Amino acid sequence: MTFAEFGRYPGVLYLDPQPHDPVKALTADLTQRWPELVPYRGIFGTGLDPHLTLANHEGPATQDAAYDALQAELAPLLPLRCHVDTVELIVWDGERWQSQAEYPLGRVD
Repeated sequence: MTFAEFGRYPGVLYLDPQPHDPVKALTADLTQRWPELVPYRGIFGTGLDPHLTLANHEGPATQDAAYDALQAELAPLLPLRCHVDTVELIVWDGERWQSQAEYPLGRVD
């Protein structure tokens, strides 16, 4: 997986993983298996594009400056390349995100 570009959703700074297809396929498989557990409770329709969230706690008045600064600090480190061998299921318990389970992925050579 390669992370070479930043992206933004309203209130969120993220890295764009390439290629998207393996992440989209995993999401589709999970949604087909457990249709009652759609990503983000379905509030984004068919879903957001795959992304790695870097920041999402700034308010509208400060987010542009804060995310611009963070992006400038991290840009020299890109592209970031990594091998993804596990997926972690995290759930919102009403107060914070908590790790629920970790799943190893099969290796494709």
